[in-house]
Amino acid sequence: MTTASNRRNMRYKPERLEFALVMYDGNKAGWHPDDAALIIDESAVAGCQLVMKYTQLCKPGSRVRVKLGHLDPLVGEVVWRREIDADLFRVGIRFLE
Repeated sequence: MTTASNRRNMRYKPERLEFALVMYDGNKAGWHPDDAALIIDESAVAGCQLVMKYTQLCKPGSRVRVKLGHLDPLVGEVVWRREIDADLFRVGIRFLE
């Protein structure tokens, strides 16, 4: 697992009431979010880490669009996913834009 000291980009903690909106088909035109997620950390350049309800639609290699707080949606790729319990998982997303 990557630690804070060997990351290439600075990570930031989100504002207390900020959340992410996620659209599972990152190639689809328009913006129609499918889900909401908690933001664990974010980097405007590299990606973000989210906590989400379990779904088969968000797995490593999947393209997604993510709107972090007040930022415009960004296309990203799910890099990893780790189960927290039967209904929740953490997901790492790398921005492609």
